[in-house]
This record gives sequence, C-alpha cells and structure tokens, in this order.
Amino acid sequence: MARKVALDTGLHFPYVGNVPGHEGENTYCPHCKNIVIRRAGFSILENHLKDGKCTDCDQPIPGIWV
Repeated sequence: MARKVALDTGLHFPYVGNVPGHEGENTYCPHCKNIVIRRAGFSILENHLKDGKCTDCDQPIPGIWV
C-alpha cells in the first residue's frame, strides 16, 4: 500500500524490500514502465540500463550505475 501511495504522489522509484516476489522489489522506467533493474532480495538478476538510460526507450534513470 505504501508503494502505491508513493507512486500516486509522483515518486518514480519507490522500492519494496523484504517482501520476496513483490513487483515493488524491481525498478521500473517511469517513461515506458519496463523493468530496468530486476531483483530477488539483494541480488540483481537483470540490468537494463546503458549509460544511465533505459535500454528500451532511452529515458535517463538517475543514480550511480556501475
């Protein structure tokens, strides 16, 4: 419920931790809504960022991506 409130108020990257399998443990592109970081717990399973941008739509995603 907290994630929905955060999204509804305009936050782009609310994160749900400690709830395995919840869609909120992933990071989504605010433009195309595709997953840019897929996680399972503390592990990153997929990274769909290149040069700090979504690989699907080229939307910049703020953060430090190494």
